[in-house]
Parts: sequence; structure tokens; C-alpha cells
Amino acid sequence: MDHVGFLLSLFFPAPGDLQRLIKLRDLLKRRNLESHVTCFWHGKSRARKPVVPEVVRKLFELISADLQTDFDAEE
Repeated sequence: MDHVGFLLSLFFPAPGDLQRLIKLRDLLKRRNLESHVTCFWHGKSRARKPVVPEVVRKLFELISADLQTDFDAEE
């Protein structure tokens, strides 16, 4: 789930630095915008599907982002 890690690095350039996340949350609220994060994964048969850690879900909730996942493996 490299793309989720990339998004988190954009939101949190340094540990404990919430400024970007707060600015984004305020912008979304001010402009009455919605945010959605979509994670797609397709793996080989019997591959272990990714798990989005609860802490990541909570971070996206801080900006009211809807986290959608589509994880599937070959049959």
C-alpha cells in the first residue's frame, strides 16, 4: 500500500507535524468539499490481502475523508 504511505508523507512531513493536515481539513470545510481515498489492490491466488491499519483510517477521518478499499485476489 505504497500510495497510502505516500499520502501520509504528504500530510505529515515530520512526526507530530499536523499543520498540513489541519490546513487541508480547514480548506475542505471552508469550500464545502468532500474527500475520498480509494485503495485498489489485486493479487495472485491465495495472496494475503492488505490491511489498512486502524490508525490510518482514523487519520483520514480527521479530514472527513471517506476511505474506500477494493482488495481482490485471482481465483
